[in-house]
Amino acid sequence: MTTMTKKASINLFYGDYREGEVPHTWLRNLELEAVMAVFDEGKKMEVFGLCMMPAEESGEWWEDMRGRIDRTKWREVKEVFETKWLVPKRSGNEQELKRYELTGLRITPEEVGETVEYRGRTVPTHHAFAEKTLTLVVTIGDTSGLLIDETRRNLPDAIRKLIVNESYANWQGFHNNI
Repeated sequence: MTTMTKKASINLFYGDYREGEVPHTWLRNLELEAVMAVFDEGKKMEVFGLCMMPAEESGEWWEDMRGRIDRTKWREVKEVFETKWLVPKRSGNEQELKRYELTGLRITPEEVGETVEYRGRTVPTHHAFAEKTLTLVVTIGDTSGLLIDETRRNLPDAIRKLIVNESYANWQGFHNNI
């Protein structure tokens, strides 16, 4: 019988936001890994401590917590972690910001026929525009397509003339025709 060992995918934690490190994403990943590996609380705490980098922000913080908190209780450790690395709050106006971003989304005449890197692929500029548009309208929640005409006006004449049907039933139809 062959036994496969799962390789841990928990990264070390520096605590200084280097290379896009997001503390609460890291913490959530640790918790998910602990559930999948069926760690008891003691094992989870051991792994957590081992992930704190000595001589870095996280390692210094972890050492500083010695004697201040019960480092064997996950709930307490998680609470002080979330106090040190605050959970980002949503501003409440994300929809309005996405709408503003949508209205500013443009393709210049010079970009027509060019390619760009988008989500790891090289695609025509107008395809990237269409994907960005669809992503934004889903976030905004414009299911009735109220912003289609405004978005269409942001396209260069060469593309706008190709998508002359101004009665798109929804964003998917608009997206598919770009």
